[in-house]
Amino acid sequence: MKIIQRYVLKELTGPFFMGLFIFTFLLLANKFFRLIDLFIVQGVSPSIMANLFFCLMTTLFSLTVPMAVLVSVLIGLGRLSVDRELLAIRINGISLLRVFTPIIVVAALFSAIMLIANFTLIPRLMLRVSDLLYKLQFNLVTSLEPNRFYDNLGGGDLDITLYFAAKSKKDQSLQKIQLKVSKKITERQIDEKGNTYIVKKKQEMLIMANKGRIIPNEAEKSISIYLYNGTIIPLNEEDKPEEMIIQFAELHRTLYPELSRFKGGHYQKRPREMTLSELMEGMQKYRMSERKKDKKRLGKLRQEFFQRLSIPLSCIAFVLIGIPLALIVRPSGKSAGFALSFALLFIYFVLLKWGSALVETGYSYSWLAVFSPNILLGLIGGVMIYLVVRK
Repeated sequence: MKIIQRYVLKELTGPFFMGLFIFTFLLLANKFFRLIDLFIVQGVSPSIMANLFFCLMTTLFSLTVPMAVLVSVLIGLGRLSVDRELLAIRINGISLLRVFTPIIVVAALFSAIMLIANFTLIPRLMLRVSDLLYKLQFNLVTSLEPNRFYDNLGGGDLDITLYFAAKSKKDQSLQKIQLKVSKKITERQIDEKGNTYIVKKKQEMLIMANKGRIIPNEAEKSISIYLYNGTIIPLNEEDKPEEMIIQFAELHRTLYPELSRFKGGHYQKRPREMTLSELMEGMQKYRMSERKKDKKRLGKLRQEFFQRLSIPLSCIAFVLIGIPLALIVRPSGKSAGFALSFALLFIYFVLLKWGSALVETGYSYSWLAVFSPNILLGLIGGVMIYLVVRK
C-alpha cells in the first residue's frame, strides 16, 4: 500500500514544480522586466538586484504554492485516471480513499508551513523589499541624466517634478534646473451664514535655478536639494506672479520619499509587512477608536490578518476539489489541467476578494466571508470524493 501511495505522490511532484515555476513567473514577469531595465539602463548594483529578485520571488510563494498544488492534483491524478491506473488499483480491492489520504496530509502540511511563514518570514521579506526599493531610489538619484523629467520625488501631499539641462562632469552638479512643486493644502473658510467649511486646494510653484545639487541620505531616508541663484514663481490662478516672484541666492529643501509612511522619524509598516504580534497589537489599538481614519486602518489590518489565514488553507480546499474533478473530467493534458485550474482559481479569488471587501467595511461576522472560498470548495470537494469512493 505504501508503495502505491509513494507512486501517486511521485506522479504529482512533477506537475507541482512545473505549476510553481509557471505561476511564479507569471506573477513576477512584470517586475522582472522592470528589474532588467534598472540593471541595464540605470546600472543598479547586481547584488541589490539579486537580493530584490529573491525576496520578491519568495514572497510570491504564499500565493503560488496553493496554485501549484491544484495543478499537480488535476494533472497528476488526471493522467492516472486516463491510463486506468486508478481503476486497476480499485479492481485489486484497494480503497481510493487510502490512496488519496497522503495527498490530503501533504496539503495540510503545506498549509501549516505557509501559515507559519505568512506571520513570520513573509512580513520580514516584504519589509526587506521596501528597504531595497529605498536603496534603489537613492541610488537612482545619484545617476540622474539630463534632459529628462523625474517625478514622484516628493512624499505625502507634496509632488515634485525635476528637469535639468546638463550635469557637470567635474563636481556632478546640475545646471539650468527647473522644479515644479505641487502641494495639497486645506483651508478653513466661513460662508455667509457663519458656518465653517474646509476647502482643499493645490498650491503650485515653479522654481528655476542656474545650478544645484541633489544629495541622497539613505540612513535618514531623505533627499537634500540645494539650489543656487534662482527664482520662485507661483502658478496658482488667484496669485499674481508678477508681484510674488522671489529671487534667491541659495535654497535648501529636504524631501522624504513616501513621507506618509514616516511618523516621528520612524517607518510605518504596511499591513503586509507586519508580523502576527504587530497585527494583533495594531488591531487592539484601533478597535475602540471612533475616528474614521482609525476604523479604515483597523479594516485593512483585519483584512490582512484573515487573508493570511485563508490563503494557506486553500491548499486543503484545492486538493479536496481537485481529486474528484481529476477523476471525473480527466484532464490528462497539461493545457487542460491548467485551463481547469485557472477556472477554479478565478472562482476562488473572486470570492476571496468579496470576503476581504466585507471585512474592511467592518461588518460583524464578515470574516467568515474570507473563508467562504475554502469552505465552499472544500465542502463540494468532500461530498464529491465521498460519492466517487462509494461508486
